[in-house]
Amino acid sequence: MEVDRQRTLHAASFAIVVVTLVAICAGLAAMIVITTRGAREATEGPTESYYYRMAWLSLALLALTVIVFVWVIIHHISGRIARRSPRQTTAHVDAWALAGRRFKLEEDEEDSDQEEDEEP
Repeated sequence: MEVDRQRTLHAASFAIVVVTLVAICAGLAAMIVITTRGAREATEGPTESYYYRMAWLSLALLALTVIVFVWVIIHHISGRIARRSPRQTTAHVDAWALAGRRFKLEEDEEDSDQEEDEEP
């Protein structure tokens, strides 16, 4: 039984992306909680508004991260559904050998000049 390396690499990279997005969502959610608590405890003034601005920024980034997370999941599911037919591999072509057969070297002018000089 042969291991399909391409599918294994795809699954591993998908898992890494999902775990990273979940960690970012958790961090941003914690940031929202921390900033809203800080804003409630802060006195009136610029500190309170900074906390609320940070909370809104965290909320916007969290929404963007959730959108990217949903897109990744939908892309992964649609890729698995669309890939039901097995892919056919193409025949191996040695590009270097093919290029070597097509490429013709022209004679060097220096070599031909030396041969003419030797023939008196």
